[in-house]
Amino acid sequence: MTNDRCGGEDKLLRLLEKIPDEKNRKDILNIIHNAIIEHPQAYIIILDKNGNFLFENKSIHGMPIERVIGKPCFSDFEGKVHPRDMKMIIKVFQEALNGKVVEAEVGIADGRIFSGTFMPIKRNAKVEYVIMIVYDITYQREIEELRKAKKIYEEGVKDVFLMRILFPSGICDYVSPSFKNFTGYEIKEGINVISLFLSHLHPDFREEVRKKWERLVSGDIPPKMMYKARTKTGEYRWFYQTNSGVYDKDGDLIAVDIVVRDFTEQKALEDELRDFGEKFNLILKEGKIALFTAIYSKAEENVIAEKIIFTDSIKNITGYDAKDFLDDPELLIKIAYAGDFNRVIEQFFHQFKEENEVDIVSRFIRKDGFIGKIKIWGKIFRNENGKPLRIEGIAMDATDKDVYDDLLDYFAKKLAERKIKASEAFYIH
Repeated sequence: MTNDRCGGEDKLLRLLEKIPDEKNRKDILNIIHNAIIEHPQAYIIILDKNGNFLFENKSIHGMPIERVIGKPCFSDFEGKVHPRDMKMIIKVFQEALNGKVVEAEVGIADGRIFSGTFMPIKRNAKVEYVIMIVYDITYQREIEELRKAKKIYEEGVKDVFLMRILFPSGICDYVSPSFKNFTGYEIKEGINVISLFLSHLHPDFREEVRKKWERLVSGDIPPKMMYKARTKTGEYRWFYQTNSGVYDKDGDLIAVDIVVRDFTEQKALEDELRDFGEKFNLILKEGKIALFTAIYSKAEENVIAEKIIFTDSIKNITGYDAKDFLDDPELLIKIAYAGDFNRVIEQFFHQFKEENEVDIVSRFIRKDGFIGKIKIWGKIFRNENGKPLRIEGIAMDATDKDVYDDLLDYFAKKLAERKIKASEAFYIH
């Protein structure tokens, strides 16, 4: 054994000799013995019930042990412990005095982080001593942070592949392993970048990408490129590429770093949404859908709106002008078909009081006397007390219902997901 260890054991034995209770001595010895076996590098500290240091096997704070013994555990040790951590140590020590085994982490001024367990030793049901088993977890924490950073990086790059192109040769110096997941080609096949970016391109993009590639290897770097390229399976996929220059200490271009992302699914979704938007605008122009805003009194509790504002296309659905509904907020209820009237009133009242949207389909009598079917959908905006302030939504001629179901579903989702006005849910020309 080293002299330090012998000295530490001598001090511990002398301390134990001063503890009158045999059970306390055995408990302390067992805890310390187990701690030394399981964690040879652990710091072992014994405190009395007042929080004063009675024993420390080695100094945490870099101070001579003889200067530590007798001091309270909540001392700042000449500024070596952060005041914030001292408050936590006091709190944890108090919990240990109440008989709890407590774990805590503290940092000291030199940047190290310690994890400690506070274990109470009782005599006659009262805590007489507290043993602290403390471990330096600074590097463990750094390793965990590095692991987290690595995981975040891996999550961030799993949907991209990276390349570095040397300048001015145009030779590919590096291709990330994810290249194969995207293209199906082996990395060694991707080293021939000219082949990858020209021979595998969709014919519609070859000339455009060729020109940008010539710009890139000449030092005039296009910041981004979007194109369709064929994978090894023969499938064409959409790729979005960003380029950034790498320069030496003299500011001369020596390479180009390239990040390529497969955004095929995103492109398809964007195209689908654009198509829906165009169809919606077309139908809106044809007058088969009308937007509306129903405004409610801030003072009164009433299911009938103070006013209903429709776009002019409501006339093509009902035969009534938008002004007719503005002048008579009850008109929409009045034109409901008699056989649907009670159901519509009951359904609207429930949705208005209990839910966040209105969704009603009803037959109605047009101004010219014909019977049609109308679908009303809207989002209810309430104040902090839940009182309805307005309803923003659409009225749709549902007489030929199947034609509009997909459009309505798309519109409803957009409006429901964003707290916006109906007129903002689409760009309406």
